[in-house]
Amino acid sequence: YTNIDKASTKKDVAKLLGAVYPKEQPGCATQALMELGATVCVPNGAPKCDVCPLVNICRANVESLWKNLPVRAEKKKRKIVKKTVFVLSCEERYALNKRSANGLLASMWEFPSLDSELNEQEVLKQVSAWKLAPEELLYSTKYSHIFSHVEWQMTAYYIRCKTVNKNWDWVTLDRIDAEYALPSAVRPFRDFIDKMNCITACEQ
Repeated sequence: YTNIDKASTKKDVAKLLGAVYPKEQPGCATQALMELGATVCVPNGAPKCDVCPLVNICRANVESLWKNLPVRAEKKKRKIVKKTVFVLSCEERYALNKRSANGLLASMWEFPSLDSELNEQEVLKQVSAWKLAPEELLYSTKYSHIFSHVEWQMTAYYIRCKTVNKNWDWVTLDRIDAEYALPSAVRPFRDFIDKMNCITACEQ
């Protein structure tokens, strides 16, 4: 029994089926096999052999192989990446960074981030290293985004700064909404700004 995802396996199965398929109305035979797969040999569960019309000629049943079928390559575990996101504000403008032309979300806009998990003290030290004069760390939040092969586990820090730098674009929320298409992995942090601004206004 070989991996059903291999082209060679599919070719061999097609050859075997070709030898037994009825010459007239082969589509009906295909539909019947699909129906068996949907209602008897159900995915992710034990087959319903007691109602199967092919139970006496099914090798999986006769040889008790159904637990081991189908044979497929083991899925690779999704890579976990810890990220720290910096939601930096200065005079109602926010820092946006354009990602590199390669890799995930190539050339798309995001809030500045690092591929590491920093605590509050480390975050403030990093912002100071960027010469942004952090004034106050207001809030933090966590969010995860899953891609096909990697999961970003992100912690975002909302920090008010006294100065800006030339490394990023510093833009108002209106401009972010009108001119910068944020990817879905980043968009929750834009919404986070509205929520935090509302909380801050209520506290004042």
